[in-house]
Amino acid sequence: MERNDGIHRRHRSSGEHQRRPDQRRHRIPLHPQLRHRRRPLRHPQNGVFSPYWAETLTLDAVAGVKSRHPNAKDMASLSGWSLGLKTLSWYNPRDRDLWISNAFSSLKTLIQTYHLDGIDVDYERFPKHSNDSFAYCIGELITMLNNHSLITVATVAPFYTTVGPYAELHGRYGEVIDYVNYQFYTDKLRSPKKYLEAFRNRTVVFEGSKVLPAYEVDGRGIQGDAFV
Repeated sequence: MERNDGIHRRHRSSGEHQRRPDQRRHRIPLHPQLRHRRRPLRHPQNGVFSPYWAETLTLDAVAGVKSRHPNAKDMASLSGWSLGLKTLSWYNPRDRDLWISNAFSSLKTLIQTYHLDGIDVDYERFPKHSNDSFAYCIGELITMLNNHSLITVATVAPFYTTVGPYAELHGRYGEVIDYVNYQFYTDKLRSPKKYLEAFRNRTVVFEGSKVLPAYEVDGRGIQGDAFV
């Protein structure tokens, strides 16, 4: 598969980036190191993503959600903190372009099979001696998915210890990132004043209009329009 290493801008119409009150996002977890049968592989699969979700999440189930909620966006969530007892981490691939090619091909198949609308990048652990591989690989992957009209939305989900890698990703590829779902509950804020201060600080790092208000109360995540 051929690919272009340049950064391509995504041209949006004026109304494409507006948030709608009844728009909902359903995230489906994926990870390149795990298979659908929930058995970890011994080695990373170099960008080859496999589905890891409940067996009840079928094609009909996804179609049903979209039928009941026309504005819903069904998205594949890449990584997350853990699956079972296995903690998940980003790793620096030896061949970045091969990782991107593999990730694009595997996600293309999953997106077309399950009629998904986008991806949510949710890597939450990074190597101590990291480099710019995360920003480059993820940024180019989102760009390619956009350029091939495979997705209509892309989000990222940083929190206080992962601001660095995501800030670099947004700084280099912000034009293809639609929303920043910053996980404010990890900041353990104790008052509305502290929350507003933290929110303003994050809008400086990331484009303000992209940062979604989100919090957690008694273990329940409060996000977007449901936030009070």
